[in-house]
Amino acid sequence: MIRLLPTFALLLAALAPNTLAAQSGARLAFPDSGFSIEPFEAEVPESVHTPLMMFLPSTGGFAANVNVQIQPFEGDLQGYLDISAGQFEDAGIEVLSSKLVSEGVAVLEYTGPLQGNDLHWYARAIQQPGRIFLVTASLLAEQWEELGEKARRCVDSFELTATASDAGE
Repeated sequence: MIRLLPTFALLLAALAPNTLAAQSGARLAFPDSGFSIEPFEAEVPESVHTPLMMFLPSTGGFAANVNVQIQPFEGDLQGYLDISAGQFEDAGIEVLSSKLVSEGVAVLEYTGPLQGNDLHWYARAIQQPGRIFLVTASLLAEQWEELGEKARRCVDSFELTATASDAGE
């Protein structure tokens, strides 16, 4: 069985299938695009899982995107950042910033090549017992000046909510 290390999985997220998991009756609203949709419900597996990917129109063969990954992880958040730093170095990715910003929350920003594109990423890692929620914006480096702040706001807007299992249902 192949087990992806935490951050390397996010580098592959642009290739992950698009599945949605959310509480029944909730709707995702996209007012600028003129639609809403009820999320696809699914049990959260024990492996790396990408329940949401949002894409902008493709530019130069790449669609800027924001995705949410749920990664199993038993260590502490600093350990997660340390593992990530090693994986980035191995992949030739330059870490611009990697820091703990509050209890159980870290922010990362990095840039480098992936599959023939020069990319710029901004990510937020939120730790819960046994897992990390990793929210990542992936843009072409040339798009960062124009779209970086919008991508950062989107990533930073992510919030955890209570689930049925949290409420003891």
